[in-house]
Amino acid sequence: MTNIRSTSALTVRWLMGAIVVCAGLTGCAKTARQTGFMSQVEGVRASKEEMRIRTQQATVHFTNIVERAGVYVQQNSRDSGAKHRVIEWKTNVVPVIHQAAFHHDPLIGLVDMDALARQLSILYTSGDHRERFGDMQDVIILAINKAQSMLFANVVAVLDSSMLHRPDSAIGAWARAHPLTPPFMTRESIAPMLMSRMDDVNRSAIATVGSMADELSALSGRLTIYAGILPRQARWEAELLMTDYLPEKAVYDSMMTEFRDAMASASELRTLKTELPEVIRRSAVELRP
Repeated sequence: MTNIRSTSALTVRWLMGAIVVCAGLTGCAKTARQTGFMSQVEGVRASKEEMRIRTQQATVHFTNIVERAGVYVQQNSRDSGAKHRVIEWKTNVVPVIHQAAFHHDPLIGLVDMDALARQLSILYTSGDHRERFGDMQDVIILAINKAQSMLFANVVAVLDSSMLHRPDSAIGAWARAHPLTPPFMTRESIAPMLMSRMDDVNRSAIATVGSMADELSALSGRLTIYAGILPRQARWEAELLMTDYLPEKAVYDSMMTEFRDAMASASELRTLKTELPEVIRRSAVELRP
């Protein structure tokens, strides 16, 4: 009888403990709905998973905007130098987009892409590359402006209507203070500045709460994006290599003409080699009298 009471008491304690643990886990689940940074930004109503999906889609759109602008310049520019530089532009800008986007906090990734678009705008409107593409410069600037508008629309979509304004003073000032370094678009990330505004508790929460599930979900999204972009990136690298080492079109065409003439002459020589013994024999017969 004593054993039964003891067992019952243990069971009750175990159930109570389980209830407490479940309550704690439920609380953690609610806490982990947003990252520490997202929870501190006034007006953010999206969950971190929604924010991650939105940031991944913005990454794809940003990449496509850059690629379409590059293709347009390649097809329409009369300047062979601009055609070469725009391949270099695509090849170097797209990896930097991914570096900015794939922060472990998706909202920071979205803000960092916005900062990158501002850096690009400064570089191509008033910076060292303001005449980089000649008569096609406006095409590049238009593409960058389109990317900025797209990123702003994504930020607006996750904020309350009362927060529909751009943090120009902070992000714009940061972009002006941290210019891009061409040609490889080496840049600093705005993430350290954003993270510095968080308290220690929330910085720890970002690193621990739901980290495994978050990283797996983020990795899956990144792999999907890479699967689509890497073949194109390889093609751009090949185009860049070809334009670096092949001569100008006029020289190339002249070389091909000479090469075809040489091949035709070689073909005639092969034919003559086959016919030569008969030609010699006939000539000998004709000369014999």
